[in-house]
Amino acid sequence: MPYKLNPDFNFKGQVLNFLLGVFSFFKGKRKTPSYINHFYYGSQWWMLNNDAISYIVSFLTNHPDYVNFHHHTLLPDEVFFQTILLNNTSESHLKFSNDNFRHIIWEVGSNHPKIIQLEDYDSLLRSSSLFARKFDLNSEIVSKIEKNVLSC
Repeated sequence: MPYKLNPDFNFKGQVLNFLLGVFSFFKGKRKTPSYINHFYYGSQWWMLNNDAISYIVSFLTNHPDYVNFHHHTLLPDEVFFQTILLNNTSESHLKFSNDNFRHIIWEVGSNHPKIIQLEDYDSLLRSSSLFARKFDLNSEIVSKIEKNVLSC
């Protein structure tokens, strides 16, 4: 994780970040690429349209060192693409949304999503999300969703 960020990690994240720090001590401190003004991070669940993909491919073609910079990044899927897209100044037509179209129920005080149960079925149907997580494979709600989808 770049030293500029000070995220609120759980214990496992703190240990991993500490170990990466020890590794970095012997390897030397990474220098943030000059073309990165700010690091952005967010959900690992996202969708990209063709314009965003084209911009990312062009960016990586012009900045191959960016991949090497993230070689030992903790949670690169939560910072890599977000930083590329949100640091761009030339592609003002790109649109961003903070909605990842996932129905996820977070329990208070937990670092993990709730396993969606049959009692969550109505809230799942009311949701405008295209995807949902987290399910037990052979649960009643999965069977009910399958019956609903197959009856359409």
